[in-house]
Amino acid sequence: MKKTLLEVLLILLISFLLIPQTLLSEEGVLAQKGIGLTAGTISGVGIAYRQHFEDHLGLHFGGGLWVDDGDLHFNLGWEFLRTFSRTKTSRLYGVAGIGIFVRNERVYSCCIEPSPQILNTVRRETLFDYHIGLGIGIEVGQPNKGINGSIELPFTLFLRENEGDAFLPIPGVSLIYYFEAK
Repeated sequence: MKKTLLEVLLILLISFLLIPQTLLSEEGVLAQKGIGLTAGTISGVGIAYRQHFEDHLGLHFGGGLWVDDGDLHFNLGWEFLRTFSRTKTSRLYGVAGIGIFVRNERVYSCCIEPSPQILNTVRRETLFDYHIGLGIGIEVGQPNKGINGSIELPFTLFLRENEGDAFLPIPGVSLIYYFEAK
């Protein structure tokens, strides 16, 4: 099942890269760079950096680190972006990427000794979850300056350690402040 899903994602990614350039408007195409916040299955959760290049391709990196009741959570996301259409206030794009989510959490086990005394043991366990996704997104805002918001809908293959794998469409969102292009 995993192999078949990965093959389908690979075929879709190749198709995604071969969309003709003629579908795109060439007016006012400028490289953009920005930083902001992101939350998604492949983009990661936390701080983000996004760059659109002049050739309709782009990259998005995101990630974060947080502690919850003594458990450490860390994630990184890498997305490859391909602009399909652009107007003065929006951009429709395809997205393909991978997210890595790491959890270092306490695992409790309890046993009863021959005596009535209960013995609790605690150990730490590090778990890795891999998210591989492919989908579409839309970004809204003024190009080349200010804050833009985006929403993405990637179909994501979840490869989870100690849990079942899944294939689900789960949206992601980002708020990116683009620096003014010169």
